[in-house]
Amino acid sequence: MARGWSSLPAILTRVGTGYDVVLFLHLVGAPLFVAGIAVAGVSFEAARRRDRPAEIASLLGIARMANYGSLALVLVILALTVFK
Repeated sequence: MARGWSSLPAILTRVGTGYDVVLFLHLVGAPLFVAGIAVAGVSFEAARRRDRPAEIASLLGIARMANYGSLALVLVILALTVFK
């Protein structure tokens, strides 16, 4: 075995404590949740200011997908936290 490679498996196998995993999920999930809600709000307000039905439908579709994405993110993080 080459010199310096003996500690590599220990580094790769260390996942962290449960607290580290939950903290990581929170730090990644909270900004993504806020960003999804912001995209939904901006696209909804932009749709309110449009006149053509095709533009309104397109922007409301974006808002709907952002809401579904935020909901899915919350459910995934909740499931990973509960069933870790």
